[in-house]
Amino acid sequence: MSKRRDQDVIDPQEVVTRYYLTHEKIAEDLAKFLPRLVQPDTWKSTQKTDALGNVLKVSSWPLLIDAQGQIIQQPRNGTDEQNAQAFVMSRAVLIIHQTRAVHEEIAEVIRRVEQGDPGEKFGAGGLGCGGFGSGFFSTRPPQRVR
Repeated sequence: MSKRRDQDVIDPQEVVTRYYLTHEKIAEDLAKFLPRLVQPDTWKSTQKTDALGNVLKVSSWPLLIDAQGQIIQQPRNGTDEQNAQAFVMSRAVLIIHQTRAVHEEIAEVIRRVEQGDPGEKFGAGGLGCGGFGSGFFSTRPPQRVR
């Protein structure tokens, strides 16, 4: 006499594979650090061979972005100067095999890495520039070297 299972209930311990698309350098760091940041005991390693979590980084199509920050779907007709103002953003996909519950934490960590915490200010004007007019966005005029 077993109880009837509700088919609509999502099991947080079900193991699923998800694909997270992000900037290539962010993906590289996340592949290395996610197993230390999110539920460290659930990731497969040389010490934890029976753990189920696994992360792979795979290159993806880059984005071409114009000077106004718009994604260019295909090369535009224009002058070489206009096309030279566009830049390429390398991207990668993290393929992560983990439980649904751990994926919820992973998605939150990725969001926080990409966007920071809401309301946090970094340096001068929230740009992470060191504050007090120092660093790259210095307000002092450049000194002439003689």
